[in-house]
Amino acid sequence: MRELSLFTGAGGGVLASKLLGHEVVGYVEFNEYCQQVIAQRIKDGILDEAPIYGDIRTFVSEGYASAYTGLVDVVSGG
Repeated sequence: MRELSLFTGAGGGVLASKLLGHEVVGYVEFNEYCQQVIAQRIKDGILDEAPIYGDIRTFVSEGYASAYTGLVDVVSGG
């Protein structure tokens, strides 16, 4: 299943999703430190490589959210 993760935090929830066999195709997290943690976990091969978006409001208003329409099976929120 393809997953879009909203309010990802440092990625603990998506680690559980990985155990379920999900492929994360996007991360939305406002906190810069958490973004850095996600980026490092992607670099280390622990999390799926996918874009990391900041503010959820910008994610929606600039059309990124609508770009995922029909591309994901699960939208999760932390």
